[in-house]
Amino acid sequence: MAHSLPRQDAEKIFSRLAPFIDEKGLLGDLRGTLSRAPERLAGPVRLAVVGQIKRGKSTLVNALIGQRLAATGPLETTFRINVFKYGGERSARAFFSDRPSADVPLESLASLTVRDPGREAELATLKRVVITLPEHLLRSFELIDTPGLYSVYVTDSANALEVIDPEQAARMTKVSAEELQGADAVLYMFSRDLGGADTEVVGRFLGVAGRYPLGAMRTIGIVSKCDSYWPPPAGADPLGYDPIKAVGQQKVSDYLTAEPELGRLFYEIIPIAGLVAEGAQTIPAEWFNWLQYLAGRAPDELLRLLRYRSMFTRDELPGVTLSAQQRRDLDGSLGPWGILLACRYLLDNCSEEEVRKKLVADSGVQRVRDLAVSQFGERRRLIKLDAILGDIRRNIDDLPAPHSRSAEANEQVTRVQDAVERISDREEGLQAIQVLRLAGQRRLPLGGPELGRLCRLLDPGTSCAARLGLPDSTPPAVLVEVADAEVTRWQRRTDDLASTDPEALAAIRLVLRTAEGIQSQVRKADQMLRKADQLREKARLLLD
Repeated sequence: MAHSLPRQDAEKIFSRLAPFIDEKGLLGDLRGTLSRAPERLAGPVRLAVVGQIKRGKSTLVNALIGQRLAATGPLETTFRINVFKYGGERSARAFFSDRPSADVPLESLASLTVRDPGREAELATLKRVVITLPEHLLRSFELIDTPGLYSVYVTDSANALEVIDPEQAARMTKVSAEELQGADAVLYMFSRDLGGADTEVVGRFLGVAGRYPLGAMRTIGIVSKCDSYWPPPAGADPLGYDPIKAVGQQKVSDYLTAEPELGRLFYEIIPIAGLVAEGAQTIPAEWFNWLQYLAGRAPDELLRLLRYRSMFTRDELPGVTLSAQQRRDLDGSLGPWGILLACRYLLDNCSEEEVRKKLVADSGVQRVRDLAVSQFGERRRLIKLDAILGDIRRNIDDLPAPHSRSAEANEQVTRVQDAVERISDREEGLQAIQVLRLAGQRRLPLGGPELGRLCRLLDPGTSCAARLGLPDSTPPAVLVEVADAEVTRWQRRTDDLASTDPEALAAIRLVLRTAEGIQSQVRKADQMLRKADQLREKARLLLD
Protein backbone atom coordinates (compact mmCIF):
# COMPACT_ATOMS: atom_id res chain seq x y z
CA MET A 1 0.00 0.00 0.00
CA ALA A 2 1.20 3.55 -0.81
CA HIS A 3 1.72 5.83 2.15
CA SER A 4 0.52 9.36 2.70
CA LEU A 5 3.28 11.85 3.34
CA PRO A 6 3.48 12.91 7.02
CA ARG A 7 2.05 16.42 7.37
CA GLN A 8 5.39 18.11 8.08
CA ASP A 9 7.52 16.21 5.56
CA ALA A 10 6.62 18.34 2.52
CA GLU A 11 7.35 21.53 4.46
CA LYS A 12 10.74 20.14 5.55
CA ILE A 13 11.61 19.07 2.01
CA PHE A 14 10.82 22.53 0.63
CA SER A 15 12.75 24.27 3.41
CA ARG A 16 15.82 22.09 2.93
CA LEU A 17 15.87 22.50 -0.85
CA ALA A 18 15.63 26.29 -1.00
CA PRO A 19 19.12 27.09 0.41
CA PHE A 20 20.75 24.87 -2.24
CA ILE A 21 19.26 26.95 -5.09
CA ASP A 22 21.18 29.96 -6.40
CA GLU A 23 18.85 32.90 -5.77
CA LYS A 24 20.67 35.23 -8.18
CA GLY A 25 21.00 32.94 -11.19
CA LEU A 26 18.56 31.28 -13.58
CA LEU A 27 16.89 29.48 -10.70
CA GLY A 28 15.96 32.57 -8.68
CA ASP A 29 12.22 32.18 -9.27
CA LEU A 30 12.44 28.51 -8.32
CA ARG A 31 14.16 29.36 -5.05
CA GLY A 32 11.46 31.93 -4.30
CA THR A 33 8.72 29.34 -4.87
CA LEU A 34 10.47 26.85 -2.59
CA SER A 35 11.14 29.45 0.13
CA ARG A 36 7.50 30.55 0.26
CA ALA A 37 6.11 27.01 0.17
CA PRO A 38 6.00 26.24 3.94
CA GLU A 39 4.20 29.49 4.77
CA ARG A 40 1.86 29.02 1.83
CA LEU A 41 0.97 25.50 2.98
CA ALA A 42 0.00 26.85 6.39
CA GLY A 43 -2.32 29.57 5.04
CA PRO A 44 -5.87 29.46 3.67
CA VAL A 45 -6.67 28.44 0.11
CA ARG A 46 -6.63 31.45 -2.24
CA LEU A 47 -9.63 30.93 -4.57
CA ALA A 48 -9.62 33.31 -7.55
CA VAL A 49 -12.71 34.04 -9.68
CA VAL A 50 -11.32 34.52 -13.19
CA GLY A 51 -12.69 34.93 -16.71
CA GLN A 52 -13.22 37.30 -19.57
CA ILE A 53 -14.83 40.69 -19.01
CA LYS A 54 -18.59 40.77 -18.29
CA ARG A 55 -18.93 37.07 -17.46
CA GLY A 56 -20.59 37.75 -14.10
CA LYS A 57 -17.56 37.28 -11.83
CA SER A 58 -18.52 39.94 -9.29
CA THR A 59 -22.14 38.77 -9.30
CA LEU A 60 -20.96 35.26 -8.41
CA VAL A 61 -18.72 36.62 -5.65
CA ASN A 62 -21.69 38.48 -4.16
CA ALA A 63 -23.86 35.38 -4.47
CA LEU A 64 -21.27 33.22 -2.71
CA ILE A 65 -20.87 35.57 0.25
CA GLY A 66 -24.58 36.44 0.33
CA GLN A 67 -23.98 40.20 0.22
CA ARG A 68 -23.89 42.78 -2.56
CA LEU A 69 -20.41 44.23 -2.04
CA ALA A 70 -18.50 43.66 -5.28
CA ALA A 71 -19.65 46.19 -7.88
CA THR A 72 -21.82 44.83 -10.70
CA GLY A 73 -23.86 46.30 -13.53
CA PRO A 74 -24.05 46.69 -17.31
CA LEU A 75 -21.56 49.56 -17.41
CA GLU A 76 -19.31 48.64 -14.48
CA THR A 77 -16.10 46.71 -14.78
CA THR A 78 -13.89 45.61 -11.90
CA PHE A 79 -10.51 47.24 -12.46
CA ARG A 80 -8.83 46.26 -9.19
CA ILE A 81 -8.37 43.09 -7.14
CA ASN A 82 -10.89 42.58 -4.33
CA VAL A 83 -9.87 39.99 -1.71
CA PHE A 84 -12.61 38.73 0.62
CA LYS A 85 -11.34 37.00 3.78
CA TYR A 86 -12.75 35.88 7.11
CA GLY A 87 -12.63 38.16 10.16
CA GLY A 88 -14.62 38.98 13.24
CA GLU A 89 -15.69 42.42 12.02
CA ARG A 90 -16.68 43.98 8.70
CA SER A 91 -13.86 46.13 7.36
CA ALA A 92 -11.96 47.08 4.21
CA ARG A 93 -8.38 48.14 3.64
CA ALA A 94 -6.91 49.59 0.44
CA PHE A 95 -3.33 48.81 -0.60
CA PHE A 96 -1.43 51.24 -2.85
CA SER A 97 1.87 51.09 -4.72
CA ASP A 98 3.02 54.58 -3.73
CA ARG A 99 1.82 55.03 -0.14
CA PRO A 100 0.88 53.09 3.00
CA SER A 101 -2.34 51.08 3.10
CA ALA A 102 -5.41 52.70 4.61
CA ASP A 103 -8.79 51.67 6.00
CA VAL A 104 -11.71 52.58 3.74
CA PRO A 105 -15.49 52.39 4.26
CA LEU A 106 -17.10 49.29 2.79
CA GLU A 107 -19.62 51.60 1.14
CA SER A 108 -16.82 53.11 -0.99
CA LEU A 109 -15.77 49.78 -2.49
CA ALA A 110 -17.52 50.41 -5.81
CA SER A 111 -15.94 53.83 -6.22
CA LEU A 112 -12.49 52.30 -5.72
CA THR A 113 -12.79 49.35 -8.07
CA VAL A 114 -15.12 50.12 -11.00
CA ARG A 115 -14.31 51.75 -14.30
CA ASP A 116 -14.24 55.56 -13.97
CA PRO A 117 -12.36 57.37 -16.76
CA GLY A 118 -12.44 60.58 -14.74
CA ARG A 119 -10.45 59.08 -11.85
CA GLU A 120 -7.87 56.95 -13.67
CA ALA A 121 -4.90 58.99 -12.45
CA GLU A 122 -6.20 59.00 -8.87
CA LEU A 123 -6.78 55.25 -8.77
CA ALA A 124 -3.78 54.15 -10.83
CA THR A 125 -1.72 53.34 -7.75
CA LEU A 126 -4.44 51.28 -6.02
CA LYS A 127 -3.34 47.64 -6.13
CA ARG A 128 -6.09 45.83 -4.23
CA VAL A 129 -8.75 46.12 -1.57
CA VAL A 130 -8.94 43.49 1.20
CA ILE A 131 -12.43 43.06 2.66
CA THR A 132 -12.85 41.25 5.98
CA LEU A 133 -16.24 39.73 6.78
CA PRO A 134 -17.64 37.43 9.50
CA GLU A 135 -18.97 35.15 6.76
CA HIS A 136 -18.79 31.42 7.51
CA LEU A 137 -17.95 30.47 3.92
CA LEU A 138 -14.74 32.52 4.11
CA ARG A 139 -13.44 30.26 6.88
CA SER A 140 -12.75 27.74 4.11
CA PHE A 141 -10.89 30.02 1.70
CA GLU A 142 -10.05 33.57 0.66
CA LEU A 143 -12.18 34.67 -2.31
CA ILE A 144 -10.52 36.88 -4.93
CA ASP A 145 -12.55 38.94 -7.41
CA THR A 146 -10.32 39.79 -10.39
CA PRO A 147 -10.51 42.21 -13.33
CA GLY A 148 -11.64 40.67 -16.59
CA LEU A 149 -9.23 39.16 -19.07
CA TYR A 150 -8.89 40.68 -22.56
CA SER A 151 -9.95 44.05 -23.87
CA VAL A 152 -13.58 43.98 -24.95
CA TYR A 153 -16.70 44.19 -22.79
CA VAL A 154 -20.40 44.14 -23.59
CA THR A 155 -22.56 47.14 -22.75
CA ASP A 156 -25.79 45.27 -22.04
CA SER A 157 -28.05 48.31 -22.21
CA ALA A 158 -26.93 49.18 -25.72
CA ASN A 159 -26.05 45.65 -26.83
CA ALA A 160 -22.86 47.04 -28.35
CA LEU A 161 -19.12 46.46 -28.06
CA GLU A 162 -16.80 49.04 -26.57
CA VAL A 163 -13.03 48.83 -26.56
CA ILE A 164 -11.35 49.84 -23.31
CA ASP A 165 -8.20 51.95 -23.53
CA PRO A 166 -5.51 49.48 -24.72
CA GLU A 167 -3.10 50.30 -21.89
CA GLN A 168 -5.84 49.86 -19.29
CA ALA A 169 -6.99 46.61 -20.92
CA ALA A 170 -3.45 45.26 -20.94
CA ARG A 171 -3.04 46.23 -17.30
CA MET A 172 -6.30 44.50 -16.32
CA THR A 173 -5.33 41.33 -18.16
CA LYS A 174 -1.85 41.36 -16.62
CA VAL A 175 -3.26 41.81 -13.10
CA SER A 176 -5.76 38.96 -13.56
CA ALA A 177 -3.14 36.66 -15.09
CA GLU A 178 -0.74 37.33 -12.21
CA GLU A 179 -3.51 36.70 -9.68
CA LEU A 180 -4.38 33.47 -11.48
CA GLN A 181 -0.80 32.23 -11.23
CA GLY A 182 -0.67 33.14 -7.55
CA ALA A 183 -3.93 31.38 -6.73
CA ASP A 184 -4.26 27.93 -5.21
CA ALA A 185 -7.59 27.24 -6.93
CA VAL A 186 -9.80 28.87 -9.55
CA LEU A 187 -13.44 29.35 -10.45
CA TYR A 188 -13.18 30.01 -14.20
CA MET A 189 -16.22 31.64 -15.77
CA PHE A 190 -17.48 31.58 -19.34
CA SER A 191 -20.98 32.44 -20.50
CA ARG A 192 -21.07 30.98 -23.98
CA ASP A 193 -18.46 28.72 -25.57
CA LEU A 194 -15.13 27.99 -23.95
CA GLY A 195 -12.80 29.62 -26.44
CA GLY A 196 -9.19 28.99 -27.31
CA ALA A 197 -8.02 31.89 -25.15
CA ASP A 198 -9.84 30.44 -22.13
CA THR A 199 -8.31 27.02 -22.72
CA GLU A 200 -4.85 28.56 -22.95
CA VAL A 201 -5.26 30.47 -19.68
CA VAL A 202 -6.58 27.46 -17.75
CA GLY A 203 -4.00 25.15 -19.30
CA ARG A 204 -1.26 27.50 -18.22
CA PHE A 205 -2.59 27.53 -14.66
CA LEU A 206 -2.71 23.72 -14.54
CA GLY A 207 0.63 23.08 -16.22
CA VAL A 208 2.23 23.35 -19.63
CA ALA A 209 0.39 21.44 -22.36
CA GLY A 210 -1.87 19.77 -19.80
CA ARG A 211 0.93 17.51 -18.59
CA TYR A 212 -0.20 17.66 -14.98
CA PRO A 213 -3.85 16.49 -14.98
CA LEU A 214 -3.97 16.30 -11.17
CA GLY A 215 -4.10 20.09 -11.21
CA ALA A 216 -7.65 19.98 -12.56
CA MET A 217 -8.83 19.27 -9.04
CA ARG A 218 -8.02 22.95 -8.42
CA THR A 219 -10.24 24.34 -11.18
CA ILE A 220 -14.03 24.49 -11.39
CA GLY A 221 -15.65 25.75 -14.58
CA ILE A 222 -18.71 28.00 -14.34
CA VAL A 223 -21.18 28.49 -17.21
CA SER A 224 -22.74 31.79 -16.15
CA LYS A 225 -25.88 33.77 -16.97
CA CYS A 226 -27.98 30.70 -17.77
CA ASP A 227 -31.11 32.62 -16.71
CA SER A 228 -30.69 34.68 -19.89
CA TYR A 229 -32.08 31.65 -21.77
CA TRP A 230 -35.54 32.32 -20.34
CA PRO A 231 -38.15 32.67 -21.86
CA PRO A 232 -37.94 29.29 -23.58
CA PRO A 233 -38.28 28.62 -27.30
CA ALA A 234 -41.71 28.07 -28.81
CA GLY A 235 -43.36 24.84 -27.76
CA ALA A 236 -41.76 24.64 -24.30
CA ASP A 237 -43.78 25.21 -21.13
CA PRO A 238 -42.60 28.63 -19.86
CA LEU A 239 -43.88 27.98 -16.33
CA GLY A 240 -41.88 24.80 -15.82
CA TYR A 241 -38.92 25.65 -18.06
CA ASP A 242 -35.58 25.52 -16.23
CA PRO A 243 -32.85 27.18 -18.35
CA ILE A 244 -30.09 25.69 -16.20
CA LYS A 245 -31.24 22.14 -16.90
CA ALA A 246 -32.52 22.72 -20.41
CA VAL A 247 -29.63 24.84 -21.72
CA GLY A 248 -26.84 25.09 -19.14
CA GLN A 249 -26.40 21.39 -18.44
CA GLN A 250 -26.80 20.59 -22.12
CA LYS A 251 -24.03 23.06 -22.92
CA VAL A 252 -21.75 21.34 -20.42
CA SER A 253 -22.55 17.96 -21.99
CA ASP A 254 -21.93 19.35 -25.47
CA TYR A 255 -18.61 20.89 -24.37
CA LEU A 256 -17.38 17.58 -22.93
CA THR A 257 -18.55 15.61 -25.99
CA ALA A 258 -16.96 17.99 -28.49
CA GLU A 259 -13.80 18.58 -26.42
CA PRO A 260 -13.09 15.57 -24.16
CA GLU A 261 -9.91 17.28 -22.94
CA LEU A 262 -12.10 19.73 -21.02
CA GLY A 263 -12.49 16.92 -18.51
CA ARG A 264 -8.79 17.32 -17.80
CA LEU A 265 -9.02 21.09 -17.45
CA PHE A 266 -11.86 21.21 -14.92
CA TYR A 267 -12.79 19.12 -11.90
CA GLU A 268 -16.41 19.93 -12.73
CA ILE A 269 -18.31 22.42 -14.89
CA ILE A 270 -21.41 23.92 -13.25
CA PRO A 271 -24.10 26.02 -14.98
CA ILE A 272 -25.46 28.86 -12.84
CA ALA A 273 -27.76 31.87 -12.73
CA GLY A 274 -25.66 34.15 -10.54
CA LEU A 275 -28.06 37.08 -10.67
CA VAL A 276 -30.89 34.97 -9.24
CA ALA A 277 -28.73 33.83 -6.32
CA GLU A 278 -27.37 37.30 -5.62
CA GLY A 279 -30.83 38.88 -5.68
CA ALA A 280 -32.40 36.09 -3.61
CA GLN A 281 -30.06 36.86 -0.72
CA THR A 282 -29.92 40.64 -0.96
CA ILE A 283 -33.33 42.06 -1.93
CA PRO A 284 -35.08 43.88 0.96
CA ALA A 285 -37.90 42.09 2.76
CA GLU A 286 -40.42 44.70 1.58
CA TRP A 287 -39.84 43.68 -2.02
CA PHE A 288 -41.57 40.40 -1.23
CA ASN A 289 -44.78 42.42 -1.10
CA TRP A 290 -44.17 43.35 -4.72
CA LEU A 291 -43.48 39.70 -5.60
CA GLN A 292 -46.63 38.64 -3.74
CA TYR A 293 -48.60 41.13 -5.82
CA LEU A 294 -47.20 39.65 -9.05
CA ALA A 295 -47.83 36.10 -7.78
CA GLY A 296 -51.49 37.01 -7.50
CA ARG A 297 -51.80 37.63 -11.23
CA ALA A 298 -53.17 34.91 -13.49
CA PRO A 299 -50.33 32.66 -14.76
CA ASP A 300 -50.85 33.64 -18.41
CA GLU A 301 -50.84 37.32 -17.49
CA LEU A 302 -47.68 36.96 -15.38
CA LEU A 303 -45.92 35.19 -18.23
CA ARG A 304 -47.01 37.92 -20.63
CA LEU A 305 -45.55 40.57 -18.31
CA LEU A 306 -42.21 38.81 -17.82
CA ARG A 307 -41.64 37.51 -21.34
CA TYR A 308 -40.53 40.91 -22.65
CA ARG A 309 -38.25 42.81 -20.27
CA SER A 310 -38.61 46.06 -22.17
CA MET A 311 -42.36 45.92 -21.62
CA PHE A 312 -42.11 44.91 -17.94
CA THR A 313 -39.74 47.79 -17.14
CA ARG A 314 -41.33 50.57 -19.22
CA ASP A 315 -42.65 53.72 -17.59
CA GLU A 316 -46.34 52.88 -17.89
CA LEU A 317 -47.79 49.36 -17.64
CA PRO A 318 -51.59 49.40 -17.72
CA GLY A 319 -53.31 47.23 -15.13
CA VAL A 320 -50.20 46.91 -12.92
CA THR A 321 -49.99 48.99 -9.75
CA LEU A 322 -46.27 48.48 -9.17
CA SER A 323 -44.31 51.58 -10.15
CA ALA A 324 -41.78 51.52 -12.98
CA GLN A 325 -38.96 51.80 -10.44
CA GLN A 326 -40.26 48.85 -8.43
CA ARG A 327 -40.49 46.72 -11.55
CA ARG A 328 -37.01 47.78 -12.65
CA ASP A 329 -35.63 46.98 -9.22
CA LEU A 330 -37.06 43.46 -9.34
CA ASP A 331 -35.89 42.93 -12.90
CA GLY A 332 -32.37 44.16 -12.13
CA SER A 333 -32.05 42.06 -8.98
CA LEU A 334 -33.71 38.77 -10.00
CA GLY A 335 -34.31 38.87 -13.75
CA PRO A 336 -37.50 37.49 -15.34
CA TRP A 337 -36.78 33.85 -14.49
CA GLY A 338 -35.95 34.68 -10.87
CA ILE A 339 -39.16 36.70 -10.52
CA LEU A 340 -41.18 33.82 -11.97
CA LEU A 341 -39.59 31.28 -9.60
CA ALA A 342 -40.19 33.52 -6.59
CA CYS A 343 -43.85 33.95 -7.54
CA ARG A 344 -44.30 30.20 -7.94
CA TYR A 345 -42.85 29.51 -4.48
CA LEU A 346 -45.00 32.23 -2.91
CA LEU A 347 -48.06 30.61 -4.48
CA ASP A 348 -46.95 27.38 -2.77
CA ASN A 349 -47.14 29.27 0.55
CA CYS A 350 -43.38 29.25 1.07
CA SER A 351 -42.04 31.72 3.61
CA GLU A 352 -39.66 34.51 2.65
CA GLU A 353 -36.70 32.53 4.03
CA GLU A 354 -37.77 29.41 2.14
CA VAL A 355 -38.09 31.35 -1.11
CA ARG A 356 -34.61 32.80 -0.71
CA LYS A 357 -33.09 29.35 -0.07
CA LYS A 358 -34.94 27.72 -2.96
CA LEU A 359 -33.81 30.41 -5.39
CA VAL A 360 -30.17 29.97 -4.38
CA ALA A 361 -30.50 26.20 -4.85
CA ASP A 362 -32.25 26.57 -8.23
CA SER A 363 -29.57 29.02 -9.40
CA GLY A 364 -26.79 26.42 -9.15
CA VAL A 365 -24.79 28.67 -6.80
CA GLN A 366 -25.48 26.40 -3.82
CA ARG A 367 -23.81 23.59 -5.76
CA VAL A 368 -20.79 25.86 -6.34
CA ARG A 369 -20.68 26.67 -2.61
CA ASP A 370 -20.90 23.04 -1.55
CA LEU A 371 -18.26 21.88 -4.02
CA ALA A 372 -15.93 24.78 -3.21
CA VAL A 373 -16.11 24.04 0.52
CA SER A 374 -15.58 20.29 0.12
CA GLN A 375 -12.95 20.64 -2.59
CA PHE A 376 -11.05 23.76 -1.51
CA GLY A 377 -11.82 23.88 2.20
CA GLU A 378 -11.83 20.34 3.54
CA ARG A 379 -8.93 19.38 1.25
CA ARG A 380 -7.03 22.60 1.89
CA ARG A 381 -3.59 21.07 2.39
CA LEU A 382 -3.81 18.82 -0.67
CA ILE A 383 -5.04 21.68 -2.85
CA LYS A 384 -2.22 23.95 -1.73
CA LEU A 385 0.40 21.21 -2.01
CA ASP A 386 -0.71 20.44 -5.56
CA ALA A 387 -0.61 24.17 -6.40
CA ILE A 388 2.95 24.47 -5.07
CA LEU A 389 4.10 21.39 -6.97
CA GLY A 390 2.54 22.84 -10.11
CA ASP A 391 4.34 26.16 -9.61
CA ILE A 392 7.66 24.37 -9.13
CA ARG A 393 7.13 22.36 -12.30
CA ARG A 394 6.16 25.54 -14.16
CA ASN A 395 9.32 27.29 -12.91
CA ILE A 396 11.40 24.40 -14.25
CA ASP A 397 9.55 24.32 -17.59
CA ASP A 398 10.29 28.04 -18.06
CA LEU A 399 14.04 27.53 -17.65
CA PRO A 400 16.40 27.42 -20.65
CA ALA A 401 17.13 24.00 -22.11
CA PRO A 402 19.48 21.79 -20.05
CA HIS A 403 22.32 22.09 -22.59
CA SER A 404 22.39 25.87 -22.10
CA ARG A 405 22.52 25.65 -18.29
CA SER A 406 25.55 25.08 -16.13
CA ALA A 407 26.25 21.64 -14.69
CA GLU A 408 25.58 23.03 -11.22
CA ALA A 409 22.19 24.42 -12.28
CA ASN A 410 21.24 21.10 -13.89
CA GLU A 411 22.20 19.27 -10.71
CA GLN A 412 20.03 21.63 -8.65
CA VAL A 413 17.08 21.20 -11.04
CA THR A 414 17.39 17.41 -10.94
CA ARG A 415 17.42 17.49 -7.15
CA VAL A 416 14.24 19.56 -7.07
CA GLN A 417 12.52 17.38 -9.69
CA ASP A 418 13.32 14.24 -7.70
CA ALA A 419 11.89 15.82 -4.55
CA VAL A 420 8.70 16.88 -6.35
CA GLU A 421 8.11 13.41 -7.74
CA ARG A 422 8.87 11.86 -4.36
CA ILE A 423 6.23 14.04 -2.74
CA SER A 424 3.72 13.30 -5.52
CA ASP A 425 4.27 9.56 -5.35
CA ARG A 426 3.93 9.37 -1.56
CA GLU A 427 0.96 11.73 -1.17
CA GLU A 428 -1.85 9.29 -1.85
CA GLY A 429 -4.45 11.98 -1.19
CA LEU A 430 -3.48 13.72 -4.44
CA GLN A 431 -4.06 10.51 -6.36
CA ALA A 432 -7.36 9.86 -4.58
CA ILE A 433 -8.78 13.22 -5.63
CA GLN A 434 -7.85 12.48 -9.23
CA VAL A 435 -9.78 9.20 -9.02
CA LEU A 436 -12.79 11.01 -7.51
CA ARG A 437 -12.68 13.47 -10.40
CA LEU A 438 -12.72 10.63 -12.92
CA ALA A 439 -15.61 9.02 -11.06
CA GLY A 440 -17.58 12.27 -11.02
CA GLN A 441 -17.14 12.61 -14.78
CA ARG A 442 -18.33 8.99 -15.28
CA ARG A 443 -15.01 8.11 -16.88
CA LEU A 444 -14.63 4.87 -14.93
CA PRO A 445 -16.38 1.62 -16.03
CA LEU A 446 -18.34 1.33 -12.80
CA GLY A 447 -22.03 1.20 -12.00
CA GLY A 448 -23.83 3.45 -9.52
CA PRO A 449 -23.37 1.24 -6.42
CA GLU A 450 -19.68 0.73 -7.21
CA LEU A 451 -19.15 4.45 -7.69
CA GLY A 452 -20.75 5.00 -4.30
CA ARG A 453 -18.41 2.47 -2.71
CA LEU A 454 -15.42 4.08 -4.42
CA CYS A 455 -16.28 7.59 -3.22
CA ARG A 456 -16.92 6.34 0.30
CA LEU A 457 -13.62 4.44 0.50
CA LEU A 458 -11.61 7.41 -0.75
CA ASP A 459 -13.06 9.91 1.73
CA PRO A 460 -10.11 10.61 4.07
CA GLY A 461 -12.13 12.67 6.52
CA THR A 462 -14.18 9.79 7.91
CA SER A 463 -13.56 6.74 10.12
CA CYS A 464 -12.70 3.26 8.88
CA ALA A 465 -16.24 2.14 9.72
CA ALA A 466 -17.81 5.00 7.73
CA ARG A 467 -15.54 4.30 4.77
CA LEU A 468 -16.82 0.73 4.85
CA GLY A 469 -20.42 1.94 4.99
CA LEU A 470 -20.98 0.95 8.62
CA PRO A 471 -21.79 2.81 11.87
CA ASP A 472 -18.85 3.86 14.03
CA SER A 473 -20.15 1.55 16.77
CA THR A 474 -19.60 -1.55 14.60
CA PRO A 475 -17.42 -4.17 16.40
CA PRO A 476 -13.90 -4.56 14.93
CA ALA A 477 -14.53 -8.23 14.12
CA VAL A 478 -17.39 -7.20 11.81
CA LEU A 479 -15.23 -4.46 10.28
CA VAL A 480 -12.61 -7.07 9.44
CA GLU A 481 -15.18 -9.22 7.60
CA VAL A 482 -16.47 -6.27 5.58
CA ALA A 483 -12.95 -4.99 4.83
CA ASP A 484 -11.93 -8.45 3.61
CA ALA A 485 -14.94 -8.47 1.29
CA GLU A 486 -14.04 -4.99 -0.05
CA VAL A 487 -10.48 -6.06 -0.83
CA THR A 488 -11.76 -9.15 -2.64
CA ARG A 489 -14.29 -7.06 -4.60
CA TRP A 490 -11.72 -4.50 -5.81
CA GLN A 491 -9.15 -7.19 -6.55
CA ARG A 492 -11.68 -8.78 -8.92
CA ARG A 493 -12.35 -5.43 -10.57
CA THR A 494 -8.61 -4.93 -11.02
CA ASP A 495 -8.36 -8.32 -12.72
CA ASP A 496 -11.38 -7.49 -14.92
CA LEU A 497 -9.76 -4.25 -16.12
CA ALA A 498 -6.25 -5.63 -16.62
CA SER A 499 -6.44 -5.32 -20.41
CA THR A 500 -8.56 -2.15 -20.69
CA ASP A 501 -8.10 1.59 -20.20
CA PRO A 502 -4.79 2.22 -18.32
CA GLU A 503 -6.26 5.31 -16.62
CA ALA A 504 -9.22 3.32 -15.26
CA LEU A 505 -6.97 0.47 -14.19
CA ALA A 506 -4.67 2.82 -12.27
CA ALA A 507 -7.73 4.33 -10.56
CA ILE A 508 -9.11 0.95 -9.47
CA ARG A 509 -5.70 -0.13 -8.22
CA LEU A 510 -5.62 2.94 -5.99
CA VAL A 511 -9.04 2.00 -4.60
CA LEU A 512 -7.72 -1.51 -3.98
CA ARG A 513 -4.69 -0.14 -2.10
CA THR A 514 -6.99 2.06 -0.06
CA ALA A 515 -9.21 -0.91 0.83
CA GLU A 516 -6.11 -2.89 1.78
CA GLY A 517 -4.99 -0.07 4.02
CA ILE A 518 -8.37 0.01 5.79
CA GLN A 519 -8.24 -3.79 6.05
CA SER A 520 -4.82 -3.57 7.72
CA GLN A 521 -6.02 -0.95 10.20
CA VAL A 522 -9.16 -2.79 11.30
CA ARG A 523 -7.26 -6.08 11.59
CA LYS A 524 -4.72 -4.43 13.88
CA ALA A 525 -7.51 -2.90 15.94
CA ASP A 526 -9.25 -6.26 16.22
CA GLN A 527 -6.03 -7.99 17.27
CA MET A 528 -5.29 -5.34 19.89
CA LEU A 529 -8.77 -5.70 21.37
CA ARG A 530 -8.48 -9.51 21.42
CA LYS A 531 -5.16 -9.21 23.27
CA ALA A 532 -6.74 -6.73 25.66
CA ASP A 533 -9.54 -9.22 26.34
CA GLN A 534 -6.97 -11.93 27.01
CA LEU A 535 -5.06 -9.67 29.40
CA ARG A 536 -8.26 -8.79 31.21
CA GLU A 537 -9.06 -12.50 31.59
CA LYS A 538 -5.57 -13.19 32.98
CA ALA A 539 -5.91 -10.29 35.39
CA ARG A 540 -9.28 -11.63 36.57
CA LEU A 541 -7.76 -15.08 37.16
CA LEU A 542 -4.92 -13.55 39.17
CA LEU A 543 -7.35 -11.66 41.32
CA ASP A 544 -9.46 -14.77 41.83
